[in-house]
Amino acid sequence: MELSLRVTGLRVSFHGRTAVEDASLDLPRTGVTVLLGRSGSGKTTFLRALNRLNECFPGCETSGSIVLYPCGAPVSPAEPGTGCDVLGPHAPPLTELRRRVGMVFQTPNVLPMSIRRNLLLPLELVRGRLDGAEARMRAALADVGLWDDVRQRLDRPAAQLSGGQQQRLCLARMLILEPDVLLLDEPTASLDAATTQDIERLVRRLAAARPVLMVSHSLGQAARMADRVVIFADGRPQREFTPAELGGDAGREALMQALL
Repeated sequence: MELSLRVTGLRVSFHGRTAVEDASLDLPRTGVTVLLGRSGSGKTTFLRALNRLNECFPGCETSGSIVLYPCGAPVSPAEPGTGCDVLGPHAPPLTELRRRVGMVFQTPNVLPMSIRRNLLLPLELVRGRLDGAEARMRAALADVGLWDDVRQRLDRPAAQLSGGQQQRLCLARMLILEPDVLLLDEPTASLDAATTQDIERLVRRLAAARPVLMVSHSLGQAARMADRVVIFADGRPQREFTPAELGGDAGREALMQALL
């Protein structure tokens, strides 16, 4: 299996209290991997560790190995095509890591500025002034199915968009940076049923070209979207299920038992 990420022996603690313990997981190059588990099992902390967002919180200590493939920019002596440990001495700069491993959160976090600036400002900060930035903005908005809705109001505040539109904008803001890996933390939790279906279809389409690692609390959503489901408990991945195993009553019962 060709990998995008390999996590080995990951441990994350806050002020000495362990949230993730001895967690290991391989993430393939494409497809949707869904993490299922009870609240407090460590899923979101695990997700945030992959682009080192936990380090934004005081008292965080992280150890283990998170290898990103390929290593990419010449920030290590690794051979082309090999991976680099984002927790190691030759890790990419945080800006580059978070560009390559993008994350969208449960609640849309649009910037307090126009729709246009929500997309162009991150692009400028990460990439600098680029020729064709407007074209990239349009392509990102079209990719998430938002262009037709906002093309006449790009200079209006992003906060005026509906919840579902804001979540699509957050996805577009991530995609304009051309990430290698998408991390989604319950991206439909605050959305209505119709918008949830739209976002699920969008994520499935995006996963055809890149890996998606998504936290969810919904067995139904996992059955609809996942190429594989990973049960998360006690701070680490515990069991994996294939779509075929999820398809019948026996698979759903096994999942329920694993989550209790």
